[in-house]
Amino acid sequence: MPNYFEVYLDVPLEILRKRDPKGIYKNFDEKRLDQIVGLDLEFDTPISPDLIFKYAEGVSAESNALAMLREIRSRGYK
Repeated sequence: MPNYFEVYLDVPLEILRKRDPKGIYKNFDEKRLDQIVGLDLEFDTPISPDLIFKYAEGVSAESNALAMLREIRSRGYK
């Protein structure tokens, strides 16, 4: 697919549960939501993403976003 750039954010489920700003995981646990990827829906790890960011404790989302933009731009994307 032309101009397609896949970024995989590899974040452990326990970290996603801690962040949960919209209460998705809490609502799932309380049986108020279902069909959540990684919980009751299967998640397929990307086969060959263009860029992978692995979670690292202490690295901010803003820092990762800037690094991601730099990497994307360095590959010629605008």
